[in-house]
Amino acid sequence: MTMSPFAESSRLLAAVFYAPRRALRAVAERHVILPALLVATVATVIQGAVLVPRLDFEGAVVEQLARHSERTEMTPHEMDRALARGRKVGAIGTLASALVTPSLTALLVAFAFWLGVRVIGKKSPFLPLLAVTSVASLPTALRALLSLPAIIVRPVIQTSELPRLFPSNLAYFFNASRPIGTVLDAIVLFTLWSLALVVLGTTAVTGERVQRVAVLGVVLWVSYVAVFHFALPRLGGAPR
Repeated sequence: MTMSPFAESSRLLAAVFYAPRRALRAVAERHVILPALLVATVATVIQGAVLVPRLDFEGAVVEQLARHSERTEMTPHEMDRALARGRKVGAIGTLASALVTPSLTALLVAFAFWLGVRVIGKKSPFLPLLAVTSVASLPTALRALLSLPAIIVRPVIQTSELPRLFPSNLAYFFNASRPIGTVLDAIVLFTLWSLALVVLGTTAVTGERVQRVAVLGVVLWVSYVAVFHFALPRLGGAPR
């Protein structure tokens, strides 16, 4: 009996959790991209919708103004306007990020691995790698859904608390100051799970040895941490 495309895609996405090598090879061959991105996007949008009413956007605005010494120069009316604007921008930004992050991340990671495998002497078509990185977003989608109970039970959540809401990274278990704390923030179980899936999928697509692709994955992950957890926050003046 022939399975419908939807049923076949669903079967492959489920198989990623219990037979990843076989599932990733099939995903790459059949270019299963949209179903995986749809699942990941729905999960992150649900998380964003639950987060928005609870996030303390006003506190973030006050902290930013204080950091730039602007709060003392503002009238109460100007402060109210700044807080209202911060709430609106924060809510829109949170939901917009939830909507585009899974697809944008899959695209950027696929491009990084596409370039990386060329550097180590292999060539690969782009679409199979994009299928692999799209399916590799499923662990982060699972993390978004598993974090919902921790979000729901809290009436107010500070933006600085987000990395430690759910026990998925080392920062949840260990308190440390920078730079160790920043590194602990970046070591997220579900992110490393996604990276392992990308490595396995890239190995299946290119035929390269898994050890070499794993080294490529570690180099790319360290580069990501250096840019997004250290360099950009420092440029923005935001302490971590």
